[in-house]
Amino acid sequence: MHNNLVILTPVFNDWASLKILINNIKKLNLKKKIIILIVNDNSKKKSQIFFKKDKSIIKFIIVNLKENCGSQRAIAIGLNYIKIKKYNSPVIIIDSDGEDNPDLIKKILDYSKKYPNYIITVNRTFRTENFIIKIFYELNILLTILLTHKFIRFGNYSLIPKNILYKINITSDFWFSYPSAILKNCKNIINK
Repeated sequence: MHNNLVILTPVFNDWASLKILINNIKKLNLKKKIIILIVNDNSKKKSQIFFKKDKSIIKFIIVNLKENCGSQRAIAIGLNYIKIKKYNSPVIIIDSDGEDNPDLIKKILDYSKKYPNYIITVNRTFRTENFIIKIFYELNILLTILLTHKFIRFGNYSLIPKNILYKINITSDFWFSYPSAILKNCKNIINK
């Protein structure tokens, strides 16, 4: 399992975007054995995807939640699942909604070679939401800075090295905000 990579993605009803994400990951030619862990956040729509392994994706795992918890809790549940199953691999967390660019995975992996003991986070720069949501997002960032004196511009898209994952205590912080929990519980973070 030394050359494996776990890609964790929460999904709620948006199976079409997940299919696009998986196809884009397959095209990357990462030279790693990839395990895709999908945390189904109690989707009401049935998946129309036939998950097919190939030379790079060796396994698909779907964890079906019995109730809708939200993406942050779905990520925390996925991280706990990885720890319990003892996948000895780095983990990339990427949203399945199409907002995160999977082409950056190669750059994140390259960057993690330079900084093997760091969590690599990806700053959010381009968002496709409407103007009102963008305004509220920027206000949220400003409020976070005022209350915590910390600048958090990254979302869920990140890489957690295997050695750090097993040291992290997935506390209730992770249930509410993955980025904030990472900042609170981890010292070695690099923003890319």
